[in-house]
Amino acid sequence: MSQGGYLVPEEFRATLLQTSLENSIVRSRATEIPMSSNRVVLPALVDADHSSNYFGGISVYRTNERAQQTVSNPTFARIALTLHNLTGLAYVTDELMEDSPISIEPILNFTFGQAISFVEDDDYLNGTGASMAIGAFHANNPSIVSVSGETGQVASTIVAENIFKMWARLYPGCHAKSVWIANIVAFPQLATMSIAVGTGGIPVYIPANGLSQAPFGTLMGRPLILSEKMQVLGSAGVIGLADFSHYLIGSKVGGGLKTASSIHLRFDYNETAFRFNMRYDGQPWWTSALTPKRGDTLSPFVRLAAVT
Repeated sequence: MSQGGYLVPEEFRATLLQTSLENSIVRSRATEIPMSSNRVVLPALVDADHSSNYFGGISVYRTNERAQQTVSNPTFARIALTLHNLTGLAYVTDELMEDSPISIEPILNFTFGQAISFVEDDDYLNGTGASMAIGAFHANNPSIVSVSGETGQVASTIVAENIFKMWARLYPGCHAKSVWIANIVAFPQLATMSIAVGTGGIPVYIPANGLSQAPFGTLMGRPLILSEKMQVLGSAGVIGLADFSHYLIGSKVGGGLKTASSIHLRFDYNETAFRFNMRYDGQPWWTSALTPKRGDTLSPFVRLAAVT
């Protein structure tokens, strides 16, 4: 019945009750690269260390009159995007196609479309890079910065000092476009964060009137998105901070979700096959975190390390 039989009762109101998966987080904020082939290679400037030079080798000198100058050049890297495929397949009986008061094909387009979009977005956040995108907050992101918990911090918690230190590790040029993303299970931790003042403390996230007001939707002035796609409390990546304009998404030209149907595949079973697929890739274009002129490493992608 759960495979479609519930759609054909004796009496039925032609309204389908359905939930929606959460909206995509990354794609609308990322830099999209149209791809006419399966693979594209992009040149990128290497800018990993400002302690002695810039852009991987450029040095600027103060010289005396008629002093010989030293040649320096930038360093380039190659960023490769290779399209990966997400696919869904469904069989629908001829009886269900004929008898259901609700058209089945739009239902399949909606549900498979949402499911593929959800997995695609999860890849952009958490993907390993093995037959999938490299996630912005995965350890395989070469530019990820992980902020450790505080000395003596209780396991599976988030404290205000974590937030301050994550903000301090975000590349300053990314402040204006950055967003916070946290697992919804982290909300009680955010709501109870405080800063010590004397022998007491003051809350730093809940509005002044406490529970009578809607919770803030920002941290450090930047949007906070609560998502089931982030990691659980105690794991690395329960909360992250990112400027996704530094994240590349490769999409097939004229791509998006492709749909097709066939009556032939399961003809002898009186079933129609519906296929859904999308091709894409994604990865940060920073090849490493940046060592600044002075201070700790910086990146467009910052996460809270495991607090155990």
